[in-house]
Amino acid sequence: MTIRHQPVLAAWGAGVDSTAMIIELVARGSPPDVVLMADTGSERPETDAFVPIFREWMDRHGVENHIVRYEPRRFKHWPPYHSLLENLLTNGTLPSINFGRHSCSQKRKIAPQDAWAELWPAAQAAWARGDRVVKLIGYDCSTADNRRYAHQEGHCDPRFAFRYPLREWGWDAR
Repeated sequence: MTIRHQPVLAAWGAGVDSTAMIIELVARGSPPDVVLMADTGSERPETDAFVPIFREWMDRHGVENHIVRYEPRRFKHWPPYHSLLENLLTNGTLPSINFGRHSCSQKRKIAPQDAWAELWPAAQAAWARGDRVVKLIGYDCSTADNRRYAHQEGHCDPRFAFRYPLREWGWDAR
């Protein structure tokens, strides 16, 4: 009998939860096959300073990692923009979260990760077999993440099976 390996991709936001998830997966001897960090171009300075430090840690621990970015192709207004902040200023708008939507995360984080995965040979092979890629999300058991998790729960994607290791382990921000 052939054992198939479902590729495992971790979405890393460079925050406490997703970083803790990756560290614990490595400590448990089950690191993800790849870690993708979506760079919005508008992170806090502390986050920007932390990214190369943790990427170096992942490199030392043999965890493949990449930074992905949303690349706008068409611009309605001038000047062209590349970061989330530049987009908001150029178009004179607020982040979609202010209106109860999450399209910034979809456009600037999820879509670039998914686009990278579409070119990943391990994902292509899994999809050709009819398998899904396992996508690890760093939501914990805190009240805030319970709301985000409930919103995401039931979301189906034929390409990805979502797992929430921090929730599986019963971890929260306390």
